[in-house]
Amino acid sequence: MRDILFRGKTILGSFFVTGSYYKSCDLYGNECNEILLQLGNKYIVAPETVGQYTGFKDMHGKKIFEGDIISAHLDDLFPEEESRHVVKFHDGAFRGWNLNFKMWDDLDSGFASRFQIIGNEFDNPELLEVAKND
Repeated sequence: MRDILFRGKTILGSFFVTGSYYKSCDLYGNECNEILLQLGNKYIVAPETVGQYTGFKDMHGKKIFEGDIISAHLDDLFPEEESRHVVKFHDGAFRGWNLNFKMWDDLDSGFASRFQIIGNEFDNPELLEVAKND
C-alpha cells in the first residue's frame, strides 16, 4: 500500500510539516483554511506550498514531494553537467520539469533514485534561476 502524505509550509512558523491534508471552512463557507494534521497536531498551511508525496525517494532515501528540486549528474562523459528538475503533478502523473531542456520527464523509482533533493521551489527559488541561466 502506498503512503498518501502531504507537505505544506505553516503560516505562523514558516516551516514544513508532513501529514494528512484537509480543508476546514466556517459554517457558512466564507473562511477556509488548508490544514495538515501531523501526529494529532493541526497546522494551518499556505495553500500554494501544499504538495503530495510522489511515492518515490531520492538517492539518499529521502521522500520526494511536489515542489522539490532534484539534481543529478547523469552523463559519464560530461560529469560536470547537471540535470535539474522541479517535481510537479502533470497530465495525471508525477513528473520532473527539466529546467535545462524545458521539457517533462517521467518520474519513476529508477529515475528518482539517481537524483538527490537539493531544495524546494518555496525556500530555494534561486535554484530554479541558476538552472535557467546555465
